[in-house]
Amino acid sequence: MIKAEAKDYDPKKHGETFPNGTVITYTFIKRGTRGPLKLIWHDGVESLPRPPEMEPDRKLPEAGAIVLGTKGASCTARTAQAACGYSPRRK
Repeated sequence: MIKAEAKDYDPKKHGETFPNGTVITYTFIKRGTRGPLKLIWHDGVESLPRPPEMEPDRKLPEAGAIVLGTKGASCTARTAQAACGYSPRRK
């Protein structure tokens, strides 16, 4: 299943341009020994939610990716100013 959200975007009115930002949710069902999986993509002006594991004084990267899983979190940044890494999930 795929769900796409774009605020303040009307395809009839803005059909020749892209939205300023989107949130797209992909939901994959369990298949064999894998899954289920939910992937949420944020782009443009749609900012990422702050992961609960992230230290309060650490900034979210302006460009990159944050992956949250059941065993931990991983962060990659496209610039040297935003230091990211891996942190195990606290139980």
